[in-house]
Amino acid sequence: MKNPLISVIVPIYKVEDYLDECVQSIINQTYTNLEIILVDDESPDRCPEMCDEYARMDSRIKVIHKPNGGVSSARNIGIESSHGEWIYFLDSDDWIEPFCIEMLINKALEANVDLVDGNGTDMTGMCLSAPITNNQSLLNTFYSNKLHIEPWNRLIKSSVIKKNKLQFIEGHLCEDVLWGFSLASAANSLASIEQKTYNYRYRAGSIMSKEQFGKRYRSYQTVIFEILRIAKQNGEINNPKFTEWINYRIAIFFNDIILHGQHQQAVMFYKKCIRKASRFVNFTRTDLHLLFPPSIGYFVYRKFFGCYFC
Repeated sequence: MKNPLISVIVPIYKVEDYLDECVQSIINQTYTNLEIILVDDESPDRCPEMCDEYARMDSRIKVIHKPNGGVSSARNIGIESSHGEWIYFLDSDDWIEPFCIEMLINKALEANVDLVDGNGTDMTGMCLSAPITNNQSLLNTFYSNKLHIEPWNRLIKSSVIKKNKLQFIEGHLCEDVLWGFSLASAANSLASIEQKTYNYRYRAGSIMSKEQFGKRYRSYQTVIFEILRIAKQNGEINNPKFTEWINYRIAIFFNDIILHGQHQQAVMFYKKCIRKASRFVNFTRTDLHLLFPPSIGYFVYRKFFGCYFC
């Protein structure tokens, strides 16, 4: 189909100062065959009323009011409610360029791919010189950190999501890492465009409370363990590029725990991850040590390897 329906899913919570810019950027897209799904996650500000007003102004807008369950829950309900051949996620405090959707769908149809990545402010990854046309190449590119893990600013063929029953993990943080890996495992092809399509708004958060840190810590473990389970299931567990990538992810999570001053929890996290990973992946004493800055690597080596492997 030359003019396929595209579902734009926007999870919404406490963004009344930014929501209008976000929604107007979708309404004003040069590509008009859109299903705009605004998922109000029981926002305590004016967002619910604002969403209803947008729906009265534009028949393409569908509003879902749901009990608070977090961004993953909101995205999952958006997926379930979508009817488009393609899905595009947009965070409610960001906004997109007027030609964003048109450029992405044109590239998708031209290259005949499952995914198309846009470009934007504060984006990780890079523009590919040529489309990726098979799953293993896509995964290997993902492992090299040349693809961004975030769900936003990526046009996704809805059949890839629904056929593989992909969902965002609910009740946990760092859901983007698991989603990115799951999507890369399910898709067979990807292209990207060089032009800027997305505007990311950075909002500094408050200092993390002990309760928030505990949730983050548990989320790190859950995400790593689930990635290992999927990798074993799809045969990627023995791919050296996967081993290097999962090392890297464990190191990032460990580093974050250390930076929050939770040294004991960092060691516990590290031990649990390595015990789990060692069932499938061959780690050496120095594999992860080499991935950390020298001071952290020394801490790991003395605190963990010194007592656990000796």
